Amino acid sequence: NTAQSSGGAIATVGAGAATWIRESTFAGNTAQVNGGALATVGTGTQTWIRTTTFAGNTAQGAGGALASEGTLTLANSTFYANTAPQGAALRITSGSSSVYNSTFAGNGISTAAGATSTLYNSIVDGSPGCAGTTVDGGY
Repeated sequence: NTAQSSGGAIATVGAGAATWIRESTFAGNTAQVNGGALATVGTGTQTWIRTTTFAGNTAQGAGGALASEGTLTLANSTFYANTAPQGAALRITSGSSSVYNSTFAGNGISTAAGATSTLYNSIVDGSPGCAGTTVDGGY
């Protein structure tokens, strides 16, 4: 899938919009702007993702796999070989993310000023690392 703007596979747009994704695979999606596989745009958006794999997705702007505004809760998921200039796996542009029991391999996490990402019992390996406010929530 290819999007001319954001969200190569899915774009959730609108204040207060909600997205639930479970037991899915997003592979090889492209966005010309943000969120190679998924973009959530709008004040107060809420996104829940569980047991999902993001592999080989690309964004020309930010969030190779996922670009999020609002609140993101992510659990038991894998990010592998996604690419973007900012946040190859995950870009939090505003709001916050809580990431549980997830693996980031070969791609990193980026948060914009004022946004935060907290990782709990998660692995960031072989990645360019984390940029912005990323907190170790422990295990």
